[in-house]
Amino acid sequence: DPGYANSAHLGSRRISPSLNNTVVSRASDEMFGGTDARPPNYAIVTPLPTSPFCKEHIYSFISIAVLPRLYTNSRHPEVFLSTSDNSVVVVNTLTTEITDVDCRARIKSPIVAMSFAPNGRFLACFTQSSILTVISTSFETKVLDFDTSEGSQNPPSDMKWCGEDSVVLH
Repeated sequence: DPGYANSAHLGSRRISPSLNNTVVSRASDEMFGGTDARPPNYAIVTPLPTSPFCKEHIYSFISIAVLPRLYTNSRHPEVFLSTSDNSVVVVNTLTTEITDVDCRARIKSPIVAMSFAPNGRFLACFTQSSILTVISTSFETKVLDFDTSEGSQNPPSDMKWCGEDSVVLH
């Protein structure tokens, strides 16, 4: 989406298709080399100030989930990072602002896996203590707490949504 690429954070870099191992910079949507229908950018990489934030708050990040830009107010992706102190920080990729949602009272152990519902309204969180928590992406409403420790003490290999109201753990 050229509109998104042009409104990305000032520090973002575009990773473009290459010809003979040379990065090609393109400003338009014209076809690559006149014959190839590849997009103008393979990716847009935005450096985020997460490392200094971690050091300042004396914790580490455990898992990551990216909320697609279709579901954010800024219309830019938001990066959700779970922390070693049982919370989640949200990084706005437009401004690189980091916000701690302070969900420590709702989630009792570090989150080891996260997955967004297809509609972007809910976040499934699997904790180190084998609890599956489903919470709104605004962190205002907790929908579910389910203890999975009877089945296994290990975190799931994968966690996916099945539609908009079911989470499958494998």
